[in-house]
Amino acid sequence: MRDTYTFGRKPAQRNYTIDDLRALKGSGNAGDAIFLFMSDICGESESPPKHAHAFGDLAPLHQKMYQERVAALKKFHAESTEMRFPYPELSIMMHAGEEEKLLQQLDKL
Repeated sequence: MRDTYTFGRKPAQRNYTIDDLRALKGSGNAGDAIFLFMSDICGESESPPKHAHAFGDLAPLHQKMYQERVAALKKFHAESTEMRFPYPELSIMMHAGEEEKLLQQLDKL
């Protein structure tokens, strides 16, 4: 493993490269840790690791999206179980007589 510097400062103790950390995590040297760093930088976690600094605050937006998703699924479930969905204005119906033609053709198979 190679010694590295952290943002231009010499570390007080041994530091590891990203490749070293990937290997330690079992992802090999082809693993991609960028997502984890981006998540920390953007503030996606409500309890970030001690070494991270968030430059953004995405955690509340993630929580809001979760709440909206749950609310939408509950509405969908209610409308579906009460047989109100799908709505007629969103449904495409067969023209008159087409169902009978279809059934006749299927009987010939």
